[in-house]
Amino acid sequence: MGTGVKTSTINTGDICIAAEKEREIEAKLNQIFADWAIENLYFSHFKNRGNLLLKGTEAGETTFKLEDGLMNLGSLLSNRYSAAIKWLHYLTTATEVIENCLIVQNLWVYLEAVFVGGDIGKQLPKEAERFVVIDSTWVKLMERAREKVNVIKCCAEDDTMSKALPHLLEELEACQKSLVGYLESKRRICLRFFFILDPALLEILGQASDSHTIQAHLLGVFENVFKVKFDPDDYNKITAVISKEGDEIPVRQGCTNSPEGETNSANQKAEIDIRMEEIIAEIYFEEECQTSQVKKSDSRPTGTSPYPA
Repeated sequence: MGTGVKTSTINTGDICIAAEKEREIEAKLNQIFADWAIENLYFSHFKNRGNLLLKGTEAGETTFKLEDGLMNLGSLLSNRYSAAIKWLHYLTTATEVIENCLIVQNLWVYLEAVFVGGDIGKQLPKEAERFVVIDSTWVKLMERAREKVNVIKCCAEDDTMSKALPHLLEELEACQKSLVGYLESKRRICLRFFFILDPALLEILGQASDSHTIQAHLLGVFENVFKVKFDPDDYNKITAVISKEGDEIPVRQGCTNSPEGETNSANQKAEIDIRMEEIIAEIYFEEECQTSQVKKSDSRPTGTSPYPA
């Protein structure tokens, strides 16, 4: 009889301890549910196209909260609550989706400036068409995300973004690869383009049909060429090169850009280089003439001092 009472007491104590632990676990899970029920995505405006971007600061804070939530859930996995396993999957998926979304977003913004409304799209028609599809898909994803707004509902419960983002990233990287090849081909045409970074070169080539846009990048392309002067009667004709010091070198024949804008900078480089060579030759010839005149004026008998007493 005594043994039975003792055993019953021990079992009751174990049950109470287990019940208390389960109550604590349930409270933690309920707190997680409550926290993520009010955690939303935040969007920012992009040009005049609407709210198409995740806010970087807020997305970073959300990612930090997700990682913290994953650590808390990790301590609950040994219990019998299936909710802990489900929410571990939710938070893991949401973390991956937000990280991928920011990567895709940055690349989309970069390429949008290249392929929408610029001249480069005309030179890369296939990539431009591909980007149109990418752009449309991204806009739809952001519209859907704004409708769902809640982090878990948008990124974990709904698998639309988790499935679409990897494909979008693959397509964007294909466009970027073609763009890198295009820039490399332009650098081979005009070697001075190797002196400037991709963003500057993209700005030059993206507005190649307007010859005046080269002005902001001349110092990067040509040494000490601050700006060029254009003919007031011929929009595309360069008549002079001006240094940082204000020295002006006329271009005798004038440098006229091609209407298509494809080889504008290469033509400018060739014409300016030729003119610079002419100027250097003229200076050298003048120096030689002056030296010869000095020697002639200094003709004295051998052994005569130039400084007589």
